[in-house]
Amino acid sequence: MLLNAPVISDGTVILDLFQLEDAVSHLAGEDDELERRFGWFPRRSTLVGVRESIARWRQDWAIGGPRRAFALRLVHGGELVGGCELRMREDASAGMSYWTLAAHRRRGLATRGVRLAIGYAFGTLGLTEIELEIEPDNLASRGVARRAGFTEVGTTQASPGANAEPRTMLRYLLRAGPSGFVRLPATAADRDFARRVHHLAYRDVVERQYGAWVEAQQDGFFESSWDSAPHDIIVVDGEPCGYVSIEDHITDVHVRELVLAPDYQGRGIGSAVLRTMIERARARGVPVHLGTHLANRAANLYRRLGFRQIGTTETHFIFEWSPAD
Repeated sequence: MLLNAPVISDGTVILDLFQLEDAVSHLAGEDDELERRFGWFPRRSTLVGVRESIARWRQDWAIGGPRRAFALRLVHGGELVGGCELRMREDASAGMSYWTLAAHRRRGLATRGVRLAIGYAFGTLGLTEIELEIEPDNLASRGVARRAGFTEVGTTQASPGANAEPRTMLRYLLRAGPSGFVRLPATAADRDFARRVHHLAYRDVVERQYGAWVEAQQDGFFESSWDSAPHDIIVVDGEPCGYVSIEDHITDVHVRELVLAPDYQGRGIGSAVLRTMIERARARGVPVHLGTHLANRAANLYRRLGFRQIGTTETHFIFEWSPAD
């Protein structure tokens, strides 16, 4: 089966097909850290070797092979900054690896690329589980995994590269959501949809709590929130129905926003999304925090799921789910 690699973007980065001419940029961006993590240090890559790897990745796309390797680029200028690879298995799961070239680290680009690859894996390929293997001292890669929603589940003996000796690696898993929903990383094209959902979902709450709905003001609230953090689109049976923004911190999981269109409320979707957050937090032994407007009936849902109110502001209830409760 002949396949074309998709072009996927969140407005900041792009995932697309590696080109043979990328070999020069890729080789120039490799350093000791990347070579050590993938197991070939102290040997060095060569231009011929990088071109051969890219040719194999392109061949897998062409024949519908088990690997899906993406180049990670900046939207503006198209500069190559790294890559991401999915290795599909027969049980609808996949292994994943990702890397950032030396000059582009610590900018959140790997997290963006991984989130886009997750959306492709669950939404397009129909996979149900993605696994990572990360060395314990690779704190940067572990941070990417955590921010992308993966849960650490144990250790394994594995080789980071074809010619490397097996070593102890941490295992991370991410599973597709239950109840038929999938979370796909939001892209620039989702902004108008999310704004409509925000306005539909919040109009009743705002009018009951504040007395008047001011469209321009609500546009500003939405834009500020949307631009301040990554979001996922919630998709049910192939149809987008809402959005969510989750922050995975070392000490807690923070649900910044969970917004569903009114037609999809009361169907267990919000509960299913929150239960995945609770299970992720339970596995890490950390609490989940969220806030909601005083007039928002969703407060009753949070209480049913085991959240307890720990504070009140002039406008919001503050809730916490704790693994100790």
